[in-house]
Amino acid sequence: MSQTFDRQYIAGRWQPSGATVFIEIDAPNTGKLAARVTSGQARDADLAVDAARQAFPSWASSALAQRIEGVRRWGAALAQRADLLATAIAEEVGTPIKIAQIVQVAAPLRNMGFYAQIHENFRIPLFL
Repeated sequence: MSQTFDRQYIAGRWQPSGATVFIEIDAPNTGKLAARVTSGQARDADLAVDAARQAFPSWASSALAQRIEGVRRWGAALAQRADLLATAIAEEVGTPIKIAQIVQVAAPLRNMGFYAQIHENFRIPLFL
């Protein structure tokens, strides 16, 4: 079953792309059409870059605890979609589902938590 993805996540929301061309993605293990994805266009890239530039000062000036919490929320949102992510990766890349679940989804999620914990406990030594 193939899906069509005609939107891009820009500035905190899914937005339709102005592109009319789609990229077809075949499942390598079956050769069948897995998905059609918008190719995007220069305007989409410009909007994404502008959104990132606008968001950066707020992120950069936020307290470390806020950033850590943001990473944890992001990880939790991805974890809720772990099965969907593993299935999509397995179909798109041809990875066996168990490998996708463990290596391409669970391990990165674990690493997100690990890095959040490192930063949470990190102390800058003060030399007087």
